Amino acid sequence: MDITPTILELAGIPHPGNSFQGRKVLTVRGKSWAPDPSGKAEVVHSQLSVRGWELFGQQEIHQGAWKAIYVPSKKGKNR
Repeated sequence: MDITPTILELAGIPHPGNSFQGRKVLTVRGKSWAPDPSGKAEVVHSQLSVRGWELFGQQEIHQGAWKAIYVPSKKGKNR
């Protein structure tokens, strides 16, 4: 999920580079999805690109038609 590059492109804001207001900024990884819904791009990611995400311990990774998902078991008294 390439949210940051997409939002920056839609807002017309360039990434600040290595620092912003005297603080270190990490390099953004990923590709903007902005051209996809507009019909300007046939594909956002090639079949060879590997992409993935993590949210609240759940993880997913894609490559082409393949997808692997990890959902951790529930913990606590309401498992």
